[in-house]
Amino acid sequence: MLPSIIAILQSKQNNTGEVHLGLTMPHNPNPHEPIEQPDAHAVQRTEQLFHLTAALSRALTPQAVATVVLEHCLNAVNGSFGVLMQIDPTGKSLTPLAVQGLSEPHQAYWGERTLTRMHPLSDAFRRREQVWLPDQEAIAERYPQLLREPAGRNIAACTALPLMLAQNVLGVLGICFDQRRYFDPDERTFLMTITHVATQALERARLMAAERVLLASADEALALLDTVIDAAPHGIALLDTEFRYRRINPMLAQMHGLPIASHLGKRPSELFPAQAPVWEEYARHVLETGEPIMGLEVGGPQHASDKHALLDYYPIRTTGGTWLGIGIIVQDITERKRIETIQKRLLERERAAHEAEHRARTQAEEAVRLRDTFLSVAAHELKTPLTALLGQAQLLRRRLSKTDAFTATNERSIDTIIGQTKRFNDLLNDLLDGARLESGQLEITRAPFDLVELLHYVVDELRPTFSAHDLQIDVPEQPLIMLADRSRLEQVLHNLLNNAVKYSPNGGLITLQITANDDMVQLVVRDEGIGIAPEAIPHLFKHFFRAPEAERVRPDGIGIGLYIVREIVQQHGGAVTVTSTPGAGSAFSVSLPLAVEL
Repeated sequence: MLPSIIAILQSKQNNTGEVHLGLTMPHNPNPHEPIEQPDAHAVQRTEQLFHLTAALSRALTPQAVATVVLEHCLNAVNGSFGVLMQIDPTGKSLTPLAVQGLSEPHQAYWGERTLTRMHPLSDAFRRREQVWLPDQEAIAERYPQLLREPAGRNIAACTALPLMLAQNVLGVLGICFDQRRYFDPDERTFLMTITHVATQALERARLMAAERVLLASADEALALLDTVIDAAPHGIALLDTEFRYRRINPMLAQMHGLPIASHLGKRPSELFPAQAPVWEEYARHVLETGEPIMGLEVGGPQHASDKHALLDYYPIRTTGGTWLGIGIIVQDITERKRIETIQKRLLERERAAHEAEHRARTQAEEAVRLRDTFLSVAAHELKTPLTALLGQAQLLRRRLSKTDAFTATNERSIDTIIGQTKRFNDLLNDLLDGARLESGQLEITRAPFDLVELLHYVVDELRPTFSAHDLQIDVPEQPLIMLADRSRLEQVLHNLLNNAVKYSPNGGLITLQITANDDMVQLVVRDEGIGIAPEAIPHLFKHFFRAPEAERVRPDGIGIGLYIVREIVQQHGGAVTVTSTPGAGSAFSVSLPLAVEL
């Protein structure tokens, strides 16, 4: 550190030979005249620098360096308090290494400081310039907030000096005074010299700390390497360039049947002369080419052995490229080979079973496709004559109603024809909708309509079928406008209400309730019928599923209605759920958004 100070002193000389530390050494044009001796103040500061240098030589950490610098600096310039800060790892804030002269409550103000905040310390760091504030007027002009802080009210002057190393700023030194301070050139040079000395000491401490970390990391890495090698489930050996064992783990020594000590310093050719020629060929290849050999399988019948092993050879070099030797990893794969043989036989059997299953699945899928195609075609073909039959039956009813031949018996017969034709038509519609859903062709056409009005329309249409049931309706009085497919939601209501009637053969109460909450509407159809077994509920909305309870009432239909209900509701962005108690009835709940975006 002493040569550094001497260099600084020399670099600070002006053209007259003066050094701005208060130590005046003027050029003597007449060598016969005596040279004026430096004043006592300059000598004192020079001594202070030497004492600082000596103390810094004993400081081994950045915190210790900062403490020493502040102690000597405050004593040398009669500062009231000071702080030495460094840049944090993120490069966005300054953090204190040491604070001197402040009580603990006031130290918080001089704690971590972002570089973007206006402050002498952050400005000196960011601009890489010294900040000299000789009095409170200068402080108030540039940093008025500093004087308003409790820790800054007694500051009469201050300076902030960046710690520069080449073009990098390591930190900043701040000194505050309780009296005005002129900061003459000598004092400025003295403080700048201290920052230079402090910067070098900080860098030395940082390098020493980094070296300690590296040494600790190296020791830790060696300890981890020893642990990994010794505890590895595979055999591991490290050999030098002359193929001598330098390290071998217990697993490989056990495989060889020799203690670890018997390997060290010996060549494999000395320990295992029969296998050495083959082994050395691979090892020499790795040393000559620098390329590893991975996954070399040895043993088995081709090597007249009942054991199998997997070998990896890889080169070991320093980061500078110097050869250290080769590493060998040995895996005993005898058991694995036995399992592989068993697995191969099982795989062949599994493949045969998979192919058979694939053929059966393909045939089943083809049968389902043919079924769906047949149902779709049949439904389309039956729609035309069925529509004509229904029209003719209704026409016949109107004609007979105008004659004397329209007896009660004829009316019942025609009503039976019309009712059964409509029921048949509903079945065909379900089949067609199911086929459209399967092929993804079910169309949803959205338009605004009143859900309450639709419910009353459906109830009025189906009321004749409620002759054995009590119907209770609980709906809002005000309209509930939805943006949805009216006909499809009408289909949902028809299916749910018809189900409630069909699965309540003994009559009872059927409740239809609509509630609106925020942007959702919930529609619940509840009956007091035969109910549904818990194990059947997860399958209730599947294609062609009929719950076991259906056999008791033998209702019309083919088990596709609830499947269509779920698909329509889901395509509207809603959901349908069911709760049921066997023998006590069921409740189907449909949740739908009040407004569905187009």
